[in-house]
Amino acid sequence: MHYQVYLKSFIFDLDHVVPASIGGPGNIEENLYPLTASVNRTKGDSIPDGVFFVAQKSLDLFPSLSDSAIKVLRRNPSEFVPGKFTKDNASREVARELISRLRERGICREVKKFFAEVKNFQYPISGCDHCGRKFVK
Repeated sequence: MHYQVYLKSFIFDLDHVVPASIGGPGNIEENLYPLTASVNRTKGDSIPDGVFFVAQKSLDLFPSLSDSAIKVLRRNPSEFVPGKFTKDNASREVARELISRLRERGICREVKKFFAEVKNFQYPISGCDHCGRKFVK
């Protein structure tokens, strides 16, 4: 099935998937995603579950972590949900620690890959089997 939407105008914000308030990498392509202004304002500086999900799969990037970070990363992967964001202080502190460790490496290929995977986890992309077009689930 194929859908097409025609709009005269539509305004998008560029969302920083991993917010600067926890040390996100700012305006690199791997950390930007178009959202409607109202959704972006609602999301604010919430922490994406993708940070924890991807960190869990990329432990080699984090040679030493605090006990609280290890506890979060030992959670069942199914507890991390695409599109879910959180604002609690404990998650914020663990996310800051993880992002800080990544930033120590600079913006290298592995770090860009990490943020691209966070974005893909938060905003899964599907495609049309018929025409190959990509669209958000």
